[in-house]
Amino acid sequence: MYYLLGGKNEQFAVYNGMEFTDQFPISDNAAACTKPAGQGVYLFPIEYNTYGAGSLIPLSYKPDENGNWNKYYKIFDHLGSVRVEMKFDYQTPAPPTIASQYDYEPFGKPLIMQGNTNRVSFIDKEKDKESILGDFGVRKYDDGLGRFMQIDKMADKYYSWTPYQYCKNNPIFYLDNNGYKLFYKNMDNAQIKAFKANIDFLYSLNSPSITKILQKAEGPKSEIYINTLGRDVKTKTESNIKRSETLETEWNRRPDAGGLTLQNPKGNMQADVIINKGNLEDSFTENGFNKFGASLIILDELNHATQNKNTTGTDDHIELLDKIVNELVGGIFDCSEDNTEDYIKGEVIYQLENQPK
Repeated sequence: MYYLLGGKNEQFAVYNGMEFTDQFPISDNAAACTKPAGQGVYLFPIEYNTYGAGSLIPLSYKPDENGNWNKYYKIFDHLGSVRVEMKFDYQTPAPPTIASQYDYEPFGKPLIMQGNTNRVSFIDKEKDKESILGDFGVRKYDDGLGRFMQIDKMADKYYSWTPYQYCKNNPIFYLDNNGYKLFYKNMDNAQIKAFKANIDFLYSLNSPSITKILQKAEGPKSEIYINTLGRDVKTKTESNIKRSETLETEWNRRPDAGGLTLQNPKGNMQADVIINKGNLEDSFTENGFNKFGASLIILDELNHATQNKNTTGTDDHIELLDKIVNELVGGIFDCSEDNTEDYIKGEVIYQLENQPK
């Protein structure tokens, strides 16, 4: 298979390829193609995908055996595994029909499959056709064993666990879809969903500066713990990087902050990141995803977390926002020394508001 990929490896189009050295038929009823000089590969599309605020593919277009393209909508569970795929026939206004339906064992092995075989299934991943292992990007996964086939590159941080484990043997609550991850602490499923939607939105802007920060934050050399707290919190959440004071103590010292990053004094891209609970909950409204709810706050805190130095004040904010706004407008925005952080942030928000839908 061949893929047309986006900036975050989104599969916008999927193609099958046929290698040939002679004439070959396009279909059973078609005339053979004329042989070009030498060998060649004939590519033909089998799937076009669209993406929403999240990273899953809710809508696909696939051809039937007659070459007619039909719409397919997927219904996912809380882990992002495909449960049902609905088909809309291109020729009729009839209600959709169920094209495929899935149930899974806890570690992802398909338990019941009805209808057509879907290219992707458990946590929206596809299997390698030769090894029949789940292709999770960094590592291959065996859903029968519930184990990765390669050692975790972060295994030295989890001495009590086998380096082949998947989600610490808790696949119902957690997922590991690329072998690397940010660590979510004291966050419920709705908050994690909102955080990931903001990450996906930031990737979708195709800003080199933004993409570099996010890939660094999600990479193998970082250890970033994401927390969400409200105001005047009375509970005590211990730091994940062994700072002496609780997160609430540090958080309540900054009553106006939308986010806060507490770095390991030794650097090493270890950090506790706190996102204001109210801002994160504003990520979704009755009209859908709100790109201004927490996206710039999250980006700013991950920028702090991935720098091997403590960053305070507004200079680093202005530098980052200046880069972003110039990438969004094609390098024509003049960030003079007189421009304040709020002014530049306002320009970034204006450009985001006018991004193509």
